[in-house]
Amino acid sequence: GKSADIYRHGYFDLPLFVQASIRYWRGEPVYQRSDDMANQYKPGAIVYKFPPPYLFHFLPWFDASGQEHPAFRARLTIVYIAIHAATVCLVCWLVLRCRAPDRRGAVFVLLAMAFAALYMPFFVVQGGTSGEGYIIAVAVAAFACMRRWPWLAGFLLAWLASIKLYPAFLLLYPLLTRQWSVLLAAGVSAVCIGLLSLLVFGLAENLFYLRNILPILLSEQVAEDWTGVFRHTTGNQGFTSVLV
Repeated sequence: GKSADIYRHGYFDLPLFVQASIRYWRGEPVYQRSDDMANQYKPGAIVYKFPPPYLFHFLPWFDASGQEHPAFRARLTIVYIAIHAATVCLVCWLVLRCRAPDRRGAVFVLLAMAFAALYMPFFVVQGGTSGEGYIIAVAVAAFACMRRWPWLAGFLLAWLASIKLYPAFLLLYPLLTRQWSVLLAAGVSAVCIGLLSLLVFGLAENLFYLRNILPILLSEQVAEDWTGVFRHTTGNQGFTSVLV
């Protein structure tokens, strides 16, 4: 019901991705230029400031005319719910796989499902068209397959780092546990993703992000009151705030 309400009322940040996609298909710069870049891309600014590969998720749904696919919003809602459900199921499996099946395991799964259905951060992420639910799902999948399929795990972690930066810190785990195959796969994948970004968005847009937008994001100050990170009016999901 809550997801249906969000679907009817619209998605908060979706226009940013729509407009950036349309600018791309029209041959215009993806990132908005300004004489005051620090203010244009300050924390909480309503502007597209994600790395170029983040837009890969949205480009297939739009074109130069600005018309979105008729089923886009409905499918986006279904995808959000499906990813959330799949993440909960995967986490339950990871928790219970080392136990013999018993009644307590069934109770745990039922409680987890009930909690997940009422988990307010999920609805905040959905309403904001944020990628955090997707990032958590892919990160959990990467850790789940890290031992058996290290190359896949490395690719998944590199992909997350390329679209939102801060998941790069997840690579500390394979580094500290000396899983060199994961790190090698992440390095190779990062190079391939970077080349694909250059091919699709061009050198100018990639350099503009690295030279002008990224330094602003990295210079974000840590809030003295850490609860400020979670306030709708002042909080954001910037690089430093996430680490806080």
